[in-house]
Amino acid sequence: MKRCEEGFSLIEILAVILILSMGLLALAKIQIASLRNITASYFQTVALLQAENCAERIVSLSSPLQVSGLIAEWDLENRERLPEGRGEVFQNGNQYTIQVSWNEPNILGQNRGGSKSRLLKLVI
Repeated sequence: MKRCEEGFSLIEILAVILILSMGLLALAKIQIASLRNITASYFQTVALLQAENCAERIVSLSSPLQVSGLIAEWDLENRERLPEGRGEVFQNGNQYTIQVSWNEPNILGQNRGGSKSRLLKLVI
């Protein structure tokens, strides 16, 4: 007599679980990469807005003494809005170079990769 077996074997179930877990790990990796890119984009946007803000202020001022006071105030704003943010302005004749630097923290809060230093330059 032949016996008809129905259902799944333990090996088949383990294989399916393994395949599903690899797929979920790949999705988690994509999510982490997405979060890193979103965070980097956010900080770069803030830095660009800060640099444009400084450029507009410099253009509106007339005396070099006013510009130096403005730079100190603007640098404090960078420190508040960006992680380890710093702003510098260099003058060469009528040309100004505005630099905003910051450190992007590791997304997961772990210190494995450390933070990445970023720099944005704007010349007016």
